[in-house]
Order: sequence, then C-alpha cells, then structure tokens
Amino acid sequence: MSTDYIDVSASPVSMVAFSFFGLLGLSVLYGMYGLIITAFQFLFIGPKRFFKQFDRPTPPPKATNTMYGKHEMIKLKVV
Repeated sequence: MSTDYIDVSASPVSMVAFSFFGLLGLSVLYGMYGLIITAFQFLFIGPKRFFKQFDRPTPPPKATNTMYGKHEMIKLKVV
C-alpha cells in the first residue's frame, strides 16, 4: 500500500490572487446592490424629492452628543 499523497495546498501567490478576486467580486456585488437601491429610490420618490435640500439651522442631536466624540459644524455661504 502506497502512502503517496498529492499536495493540494495553495501557494501563497494563489491565496493572494483568490483573496484579491474575492474582495473584487464582493465590491462589485455590493456596489451593484447600492446602485439598484438608489435607482429604485430615484424612480419611486421622483427626482424632486430625491434631490431635495434640507435646511438645518441646528445640528442633529447625534452631532451634539459627547458620547460619540467631539463634533464641530460649519456653515457654508450659499453663492
């Protein structure tokens, strides 16, 4: 009885390639998901509501909560 086995372990170069292509595939998958969700939102609520600007005279409550760290708000001039 022979105990010769074929070594099927991946070399470091192939592991890097598989990791790269796996991350690339996931990036494309999640990018397409975000694009589809954004397109559906645009189609269902319409361009006027999709691109609506909100006036925020005061910062949101989470921006002033010190539990999340120090936050600073700036106001930009509208030209």
